[in-house]
Order: sequence, then C-alpha cells, then structure tokens
Amino acid sequence: MQSAKMWQGKIKMRGKIGILSCTSLAITLFAGGCGHSGPTMEELEQRAARREAAKREALKMEEERQLAVESRQEEVEKERLEEVKRAELRQEEAEVEAKSAEEAQAARREPAMAERLNLVGATFDTITTATGRVYRDVTVKQITDLEVRIIHETGVASIRFEDLPVSLREKFLYDPQAYQAAIDEDVRAREANARVIAEARKAGYGIIEKRQNEYEAQQAEKTARAAEQALAQGRAQLKVRIMRLEILARQKQAELERAEFLDARRRENSDDTYYEGPSSTVMRKGRELDAIQSEKANLQNQMSRYGN
Repeated sequence: MQSAKMWQGKIKMRGKIGILSCTSLAITLFAGGCGHSGPTMEELEQRAARREAAKREALKMEEERQLAVESRQEEVEKERLEEVKRAELRQEEAEVEAKSAEEAQAARREPAMAERLNLVGATFDTITTATGRVYRDVTVKQITDLEVRIIHETGVASIRFEDLPVSLREKFLYDPQAYQAAIDEDVRAREANARVIAEARKAGYGIIEKRQNEYEAQQAEKTARAAEQALAQGRAQLKVRIMRLEILARQKQAELERAEFLDARRRENSDDTYYEGPSSTVMRKGRELDAIQSEKANLQNQMSRYGN
C-alpha cells in the first residue's frame, strides 16, 4: 500500500515536470517570436509613395491614351467631312456638266426639231421599208427620235428609222445618238414593266393582269395623245399651206385678168388675125392658176382626212 502511493507520487511529479517543460518551451518560442523586428514606418511610407506614384503614372497613361483616341477620332471625322465635301463638289460638277451637255444638245437639235415640224403633213405615194413592206398614200403625222408615225391607206403605222430607206432617214433628220437613246429608254421602260410583272407573279398577289392592263392603257393613252398632237400639227400645217395657196391663187388670178385685158387691147388695136386666140402669156397664167387650184383642192382633200 505504501509502495502504491509512492508510485502515484512519482507519476504526479513527472507530470508536473512535463507540464513545466512544455510551458517553458512555449514561453521561449513566444519570446523569440516577439523579438523579431517588422517593417519600419519609413519603409511603409516609401511603399505607400511607390503605390501612389504607380497610380499617378497609370492615370497619366490612360489620359494620354484617351487623348490619342479622341485625336484620331477627330482626324477621321475631319477626313470623312472632307470626303463628303469632295463628293458633293464632284456631284455638283457632274450635274453642271450634264446640264450644260443637255442645253448644248437641245440647242444643237432645235433647228432639226423645227424642221421636223415643217415635215409634218408631208405626203408620199409610197414608202417601202427595209423589210419590204409597202405603205401607200402616206401622210406624215409625227416624227420622233425613234420613229416616224404615218397615216396610210389602210390605217396608221409607226416606222422606226432603221427600217426607213436612207433617203428618207436624211429627209426626216435621222440622229443616230438620239435614236440610240430613244431605243435605250424604250428598252428600260419595257424591262421595268417586265420586272413589275415578274415580281407580282413571284409574290402571288394576282395583279399581273392589272399591271399589264395599266401598262397597255398608259401606252394606248400615250399613243392617242401623240396621234392627237400629230393630227393637230397636221391640220395647222395644212391650213397654213392652203392659206398661202389662196393668196397665191388671188395673185395669179389678178395676173391672168391683167394679161387677158392686155390681150383684148392688142386685139382691138390690131387687124392681124394672129391675135384672134389667147396669147401665150394668158395661157401660161391660166395653167399656173389651174395648177394652184389643183394643189389647193388636193390639200383640202387631205384636210378632210384630218377632220375639222
């Protein structure tokens, strides 16, 4: 029993010694750790100054980059505005040149257009086209850059310049450039109408017939207006020619009456039988008057074809 107590006392003693040893070791370690020196205030200030300097440098670089971007954008915008101005200037120059060319062409073609108007109402016994078709009893009702529109014995027709004989092309003042431009315009109009019809067919809206009828109605109206204008021009030309013939006929009538009067005086003052018949002057004046009356009657017949 005493021996057991002795061993318990030894064990307790050894435990206390172990606890004291661990405590001493922890104190030693803590003391060693606390004895290590950290960064000084000066080092901390230097670190803060370096960070502040780095921030200022980064901010300065960002500002410079932003200024460079804005400067480049201004240059690009300036170049764009200059290019727009140059394009506008080129367009204005092109419009001025086109207008000048149109005015020059109109001035160049004005005498020809006036002469074409004088040819409205001209008559031909026959016109044979390049394809061999023959039109008889022809009266010109309108001349355009593309074709000559006529009235003939069986109706009306339009003959393109390329189908006319060379002599008639020259007579009707054929202009190759204006003719080609008129052909191109006609082709564009037909192509535009074809595109409209194709789009309508593709879309399936069922307006193909409507578009076609509208186009045909427009063409018919255009043809009717052209025919009406041609008829009006023809009537005006014929009226002027008839009035001129009437004036000429009155002059020839007066000349004939004077020649007959002088012829009668000669017969009265002469016993020669040579003067029994009308003189050559009277006969010539009579033939001239008959020719004028015949031409006037022919023009009046043509006038009746145009209507009142």
